[in-house]
Amino acid sequence: MSLSLQCPSCGKEAAEASPICRRCHSDLALLFTIKRQSIVARRQAIRDLRSDRLEACLENCESSWQQCPTGEAAQIGYLAAILQKDPVLVLKWDKRSSGRTNQPAS
Repeated sequence: MSLSLQCPSCGKEAAEASPICRRCHSDLALLFTIKRQSIVARRQAIRDLRSDRLEACLENCESSWQQCPTGEAAQIGYLAAILQKDPVLVLKWDKRSSGRTNQPAS
């Protein structure tokens, strides 16, 4: 899995193959690790959703969201919350998936 991200120090795009920013020389290795773990949790959430393991799906979505808040994690969580018929979680994940929040929420 080849990842890229934007350096939080200078804004330059960085590839995982070179975890040191070419512009400002910031060490981005930890950020790549976090992003990778977020992707792993999101993929597991998809497997859980397909297997009707809704609690596990929501836990993995939350883990993915806390590490790297993405619309993909929010949409998966939204679907699991709907299937679980939990209106509080539906609203939480709907808010996240619609971009009305940029910060991980508890």
